[in-house]
Amino acid sequence: MTPCIKTLRKKIRFAEEPNNPQLICMWLKIEQVKMKNISYEKQWAGYINEANFLLDTLSDELIPAHWRECCLNHIHIPLGCLHRLVSSKKDLLRLNQLMYEVRETSKFFNPARAIR
Repeated sequence: MTPCIKTLRKKIRFAEEPNNPQLICMWLKIEQVKMKNISYEKQWAGYINEANFLLDTLSDELIPAHWRECCLNHIHIPLGCLHRLVSSKKDLLRLNQLMYEVRETSKFFNPARAIR
C-alpha cells in the first residue's frame, strides 16, 4: 500500500477531515487506477477490502453521522465493481452476502437519530 493510500485511508477511517467528503472520492479513484492490469483474484480482494473498509467506517458510532453517511453513499462503487467481476455462482453468492451485510448494517444507521 502506497503512503498516499495509507494516509487517505487513515483520514477516512477516523474522520480526520469530516468536512471533506472528497477524500472518499479521491481514495476510490486512486484505488480504481491501482486495480487496472492486475489479476481477477487481486481485483476481487481489493474491492472486497474497499467495501469492508467503508462498512467498518459506517459502523463506527464514534465517527460523525454525516461522515458515516458519506461512506454509505459511496459503498455502491466497490459493490458495483464486484458485480461487474462476477463470473460464477460462487462469486455471486459472495457478493450477495456482502450486500446483505451492507443492507443489515445500514438499517442501524439513522443520521437523524445520531445527530441528537
